[in-house]
Amino acid sequence: MRRKDKERYVKNWPNRSYRLQMDTIRTSCDQARSSCQISGALEFSHSNPSNGKKSSGTASFEYGIRFGPDGGKIFYEQGKTLSAQR
Repeated sequence: MRRKDKERYVKNWPNRSYRLQMDTIRTSCDQARSSCQISGALEFSHSNPSNGKKSSGTASFEYGIRFGPDGGKIFYEQGKTLSAQR
């Protein structure tokens, strides 16, 4: 998700709640590349009091993290809505 997309998302959904589905979390690390991949699913609930809109459902996520002298940095990010109710 690009920065402008994230900014629009935050503006459209000022109230957000997330709950990880712990049994879906998977990690895989490659020591030679100093990187890890983390994936899983979560439940979400969003609302916008200014327009009365609400949305809830489940989504998947995946992150790639590369580790260096300054710590870990996300180099890859992907997510997908699996189900949603509005």
